[in-house]
Amino acid sequence: MTSSKAVAILMGLLFVLSVSATALAADELSGTWRLDSFKLTRIKTGETTDMFGASPKGLMTFGRDGRMLAVLTAGRRLLSAKTLRNMTNILAM
Repeated sequence: MTSSKAVAILMGLLFVLSVSATALAADELSGTWRLDSFKLTRIKTGETTDMFGASPKGLMTFGRDGRMLAVLTAGRRLLSAKTLRNMTNILAM
């Protein structure tokens, strides 16, 4: 898969998630969520692919006003100690 196709799929997913976020009650989804997996399933074949590797890293924040922010990276990307502390503090809130 080319990187432009992957980016297009990711942008589509983020759009769907942001629209879905406004459809759900704010209390059900609002807050910061940690990414555990990111998979693409081809409907015709049923083939599943880990889009960001076996252990992706990332955070998604959903606001009560329907806004959404996502930071997603492949699991092999090294994070600085400062970034890890910040992510831990955010998840602890």
